[in-house]
Order: sequence, then C-alpha cells, then structure tokens
Amino acid sequence: MAFLFYGDASGTSDRSNIAVGGYVSTIESWEAFKPQWEAEMHKEGVDYFRRSQMEPPFHGDFAKLGWTVNHQKAVLKRLHRLIKRHTIKGVAKAIRNKAFAEMVSPKIKRMYGGPYGWAMLLNLVDIGLWARRRNGWVSYFFEAGDEGQGQINTAISELYGHPKTRELLRIHSWSFVPKKGQHAVIQLQSADFIAFEAYKDIENFLAGSKRPARKSRKDLIRKGVDQLNCWADEAFSRWLVRVAECNGHVINSLITDKPNT
Repeated sequence: MAFLFYGDASGTSDRSNIAVGGYVSTIESWEAFKPQWEAEMHKEGVDYFRRSQMEPPFHGDFAKLGWTVNHQKAVLKRLHRLIKRHTIKGVAKAIRNKAFAEMVSPKIKRMYGGPYGWAMLLNLVDIGLWARRRNGWVSYFFEAGDEGQGQINTAISELYGHPKTRELLRIHSWSFVPKKGQHAVIQLQSADFIAFEAYKDIENFLAGSKRPARKSRKDLIRKGVDQLNCWADEAFSRWLVRVAECNGHVINSLITDKPNT
C-alpha cells in the first residue's frame, strides 16, 4: 500500500529548540482532506493557517482579522477534527539544540545534517516501522525553502542510500514542495499543527512548567495513535549508552528503545 507523509518544522535554529512533525495517510484520504481544509481557509479569509500566529496575542493575518480567544478555540476544534478524520498517524520530535550540539558526535552530525535532520530521522524510524507492519511504502513531502530543508534532505539521503535501511524503513521517495501560493500543497499545513505542539512540549518541559497539558494539545493528539517525543540532555545521554551497546549502529539503537523525556 502507498502512504503519503506531509511534514513541517517549528522553531528556528537561533532559538533553544526545534521540532519536526507530520502526518501519514492514504492518497485517497489526503485528496479528501484538501478541499475541506481550503473551505476553512476561505471561511476565515486566509490563505495559510500558520499555527504559531494563531496563538494569542495573534499575529499576521489573524491579528488583522481581529481574532478573539473564543474564535481561535472554535477554529482549532474544526481544524483538529479535519486532521484526525483524514490522517492515520501523527509523529513529532522536539530537539534541544544545545544538547544535540554538545552530545552528538561530529560523524552523526555529518550523516544527518543537524537537529532538523535528527528529528526527521526519529520520525522516519517511527513511520517506517509502522508502514512496514502494513506492508506499505511511504512518500515524504516537506516545505520547500524551509530552514530545515537541507538537513532533512541529508538525513533521508543517508538512509535511502543504504538499500537495507531503505527497505527496513520503507522509504519510497521524498520531495520539497510549496506550502503557500498558486501551487501550494495544502496538506503540509496540517503538519505545522503537530510540530507546533511538540515545540511547545519541549519549551514547557525545559522550563519546568507544572501546568497541565495545553488544551489544544489534548484536543489534537490522539492517545495511542500520535507520538510526540522530546530529546533533551537526559534522552541524548540514554541514547548514547544504547548506541554504544549496538556497536555504533544508529538505526538499531533507535529501533530497540527510543529515548523519551
């Protein structure tokens, strides 16, 4: 069976953390998703649901449109329903940039490009093993021109270049496409939502926040279906032990036990 994965990043490299996430589903489900999402954009008078700008105090178009918190909540609920109705599984990985820079070896950094590439590698393991159990292959799509494009391309190229790993993780193809404009691939906007929640997860975790989970996170994330993981100092430390036990084999160390803070 053929599956499509649409992925996106949240946060930037000049901040303390980044996240990469997205959703996988069938071709038919993604085709059904597109016109319904476009109808929501038309209804709200925007051409792009940028999740970070949809948080109060609102930014960009959402500030110009005079959004209120009550309106935001109603729109998010509708968009979350569309995402959950048309996708099979979501994954997202948040990375503490400093931990990656200080604890990961130069060799692995070269192989996977950087924190964006590392986050995508983690997602590829989750989605690839999921697809393998269903005897499927996955085609991956990401935003063209995004800051993490080079790193994500490096990470997937490294995996795809090894036939056994390519088959293990069921990587069919990958490409970078526009998220906005005349030829926009609307499905990418859904990925922004799960990546944003993962980004907020690691921000709150590192800040030692005692607040309960964000309401938007609880509404979007399906228990037992979607996977959000944070990689900070402790997670990287545990993984370094595991990769040593696997004789330096990165993929084997990730498959046997994925660290999660």
